[in-house]
Amino acid sequence: MNRVIWPVVAAVLVLGGCGDESVAPASSGGDVRDQVAGTWYPLEIAGWTVSDFGRSSYGKAYLRFDDGDWKASDGCNGQRGTYDLTAEGAFGMESAASTETGCANVPHVDVMGRATQVRVDGDTLVFEASGEHPSELARYTREKNPPPTSTPSATSSVADGIRKRTEASTPPPP
Repeated sequence: MNRVIWPVVAAVLVLGGCGDESVAPASSGGDVRDQVAGTWYPLEIAGWTVSDFGRSSYGKAYLRFDDGDWKASDGCNGQRGTYDLTAEGAFGMESAASTETGCANVPHVDVMGRATQVRVDGDTLVFEASGEHPSELARYTREKNPPPTSTPSATSSVADGIRKRTEASTPPPP
């Protein structure tokens, strides 16, 4: 008797999955919240470069997302807070806290504070700000990387760039 029931049960389970095609599979990968979860390393931040002073600590910078909470290091300072993210990628940082020691000071908090949208393109997390023309604020990657050696791009889509809140907008006089 058991030999007859198991093939029937297996057939019901297999055929049961062939119903309504409008239902998306649970593992469709379309939900940005699932794609953003995990650890990211800074790749490029519009208008910001690593100073010579911060080069040695840059490799310690990361940003980690986990179900509404984020944790980070800007190279030496611990950072944490909360965020809101929709399945379509609408983003808002809700809270942030950080210590203030001098190091690479990767401006994660400022990027997230200005971002209104995130998207994942392969192994790259992209933060964007909305407006008349959406602007790319920053790119992060899942792989650790060396500090960038180039200077800020003249073609940056963000006119004023990103700066750490404690960083002066103009250099001090000589």
